[in-house]
Amino acid sequence: MKTLTWQNPGQHFVAQELIKIIINHVAELRNYKNKYKGILTDERPGGIENNMYDRTEYISLHPSLNLYYQNNLKKDQLIMANLVTSYEASHSHRLYNENDLATDAPMVNIDNLIKGKTFSVLGEVDYEKTWKNSRFTAGIRHTQSWIQNKYVEQNTIDRMNQGNSYIFGEYWLRLGNHFDGSVGLGYSLYHYAPQNRQSHTYSIWRPRFTARYTIDDYSSLRFNFVRMGSVITLDMLSPVVQDIDGIQQSTGNPDVKPYATYKYELQYQYTRGIFYGKLGAFYTHAPGAIMPEKYWVGDKILSRVDNQKNAEELRFYLNTRINVIPGWLTLSAAPGWHRYWMRGNTYTHTYNNFFIDASIDISHWGFTLNGILQTNFNRFWGETLTGGENVHGIKLSYAYKDWNFGIMVIDPFINNYKVKSENWNRYAGYYRETTTNMIKQLLTLDISWNINWGRKHEAGQQRINNSINSGSVNAAGK
Repeated sequence: MKTLTWQNPGQHFVAQELIKIIINHVAELRNYKNKYKGILTDERPGGIENNMYDRTEYISLHPSLNLYYQNNLKKDQLIMANLVTSYEASHSHRLYNENDLATDAPMVNIDNLIKGKTFSVLGEVDYEKTWKNSRFTAGIRHTQSWIQNKYVEQNTIDRMNQGNSYIFGEYWLRLGNHFDGSVGLGYSLYHYAPQNRQSHTYSIWRPRFTARYTIDDYSSLRFNFVRMGSVITLDMLSPVVQDIDGIQQSTGNPDVKPYATYKYELQYQYTRGIFYGKLGAFYTHAPGAIMPEKYWVGDKILSRVDNQKNAEELRFYLNTRINVIPGWLTLSAAPGWHRYWMRGNTYTHTYNNFFIDASIDISHWGFTLNGILQTNFNRFWGETLTGGENVHGIKLSYAYKDWNFGIMVIDPFINNYKVKSENWNRYAGYYRETTTNMIKQLLTLDISWNINWGRKHEAGQQRINNSINSGSVNAAGK
């Protein structure tokens, strides 16, 4: 995997004291490659064994330009504007082969290549008015995308024009010394116009609510609620059928519709002396969530997405930090547990996962010694479990003026690096476990130098900073 990012955020212009313009331009190059080799066994009576080779590659170039304008008006009023333009050229290629183990005769040969192009423009304008103990904010945002995917093997070009509009208003109020909160309402309008197919327009109301109660000088309670909308991508709607292996195929679903996700979070925070702690509970559910499903069509298993019944997650977490010796020694730990309920049209799955992140930091005389421990934070969506990393490491760094030197060792004591993924489908499920001994005692060195010269402009903090998500499509795989 290679990721190269070039960014120049340094062009700041001040037309007058209360007007600020910021220009950011970024070009990102991504290159991912994966190769799998193994033996496939047909466990049915008389079944055969095949050699399997599965190679995937994804390359994308994604330049973007971000313009930000801010004007501080009289009477504590503020106008902000953000314009983002983005272009992405992507290349997704998958080669899959199966050969008879005994005779080496070719059994399955798949070559899926997709070349994608996406051009997008996003514009947002916000207005803010502040009083002594309250604030009102309103704004409008629109994103327009032109997407093209060329399926080389199928000799098909799929195109879509996509527009997403969002208008919102929010009011924040402080009451006394113990309570503050905000209430907001947004409205999203989605329009999808695939080439040579029926276009669709959908809308979703998006309310939000936040309340915080300060109990005393050390503790507080906070509650958040938000209803969010989803976005449909071209690959979800595309009717193009791609082969996955000898018996599996993948396609889109032109009938899927956007859905709403409800998120609730309750937090208790306590800070006193050298101790900081936050205890939280998080719950989210998404009726009609777009998730994959598999079913038989003739002698093939077809995989596609559809609006399922519901997707739910319940999470409990604890973040703690102790400054054992202020400025010298800090200990932190963040354990948690979450449970998923995936209720599909043809399946129901539940999954539990415990995770923890812990660290120790020792700093003095410009040196910093940092130790980390991270266990698998696994996610479940539809019928697929995606595992997180299980690693620990030690890093020693030294800062001198504008220089910083660091050395880090991954898994210095035991080799327990493991990432797993599973699919629980009754027809075509799988289990994968990725382990390696190349991570053990892996040594990394870094040297950085902060270059500063010339005149510095104070442009202030950028209050809105939008980005445009990728519109590219990956070649279908397991």
